[in-house]
Amino acid sequence: KLPRTTNPIIITIIIMSARAPFAIMLPILVVLLCSPGVHCAYCNGKPSPDAQPNKNPIQTSQPVFVRKVLNASLYQAGEGEDSISVVHLWGNPYQKGFAHG
Repeated sequence: KLPRTTNPIIITIIIMSARAPFAIMLPILVVLLCSPGVHCAYCNGKPSPDAQPNKNPIQTSQPVFVRKVLNASLYQAGEGEDSISVVHLWGNPYQKGFAHG
C-alpha cells in the first residue's frame, strides 16, 4: 500500500517518462503536480502541551582537536558519555567521501 502522500499517477508518469520524449511528458507532469489531489509533506503541528522539556545542559566548551588526515579534521566535543565526534570535511565530493572513509 502506498503512503498517503504518494500519488500513484505520478509514479506511473515517472515510469513512463523513461520511454516517452521529455517534451511530451513535461506538460503532463506539470498539470498533475499542480492538481489539488497532490499531497505534500509539511509540518502542521507543534509539540504537545504536556511534552517533557529538554533539561540537558548545553555544551559550550570548544571541541578538542583529535587528529587530521587529508581533507578532514576530527574533533571531540563534550565529556564522558556526553561526548560526540565532529568531523570537518573539505574538498570535492569524492575527496570528502574518501576522507570520511
